[in-house]
Amino acid sequence: MIRNGKYVRSAERKVKEKEYDRKRFYGRNHRFYRRAAWKRLRRQQLLREPACYRCGVFATIVHHKKPHKGNPNLFFASDNLASICEHCHNSIENEEERLGYSKEFGVDGMPVDPRHPIYKQRTYI
Repeated sequence: MIRNGKYVRSAERKVKEKEYDRKRFYGRNHRFYRRAAWKRLRRQQLLREPACYRCGVFATIVHHKKPHKGNPNLFFASDNLASICEHCHNSIENEEERLGYSKEFGVDGMPVDPRHPIYKQRTYI
């Protein structure tokens, strides 16, 4: 809603945004991030691999290679973790999560991710 030339959020929208934030940051899959075990594992990962695995700059985020989706065994698996910088995480990794596959190509010119659509079987009628 616009009032006096300024955008003003309605009370209903404020409630919806608050609910979204609550689910996003305190939902079922994010409860592990508040644990001391995660904070310790994250610190160890950044010490072990301080550079971003994509571009080589200083990493500030620990990323789960395979999405854990609430599975504690996958969440706390150290071989499922990778150090990554904020730029790569927010751009490349989020795109992979949205698409469901990586757009990265190998030296042979073929996609490296087996989930890439080029590898799906086509059915002809």
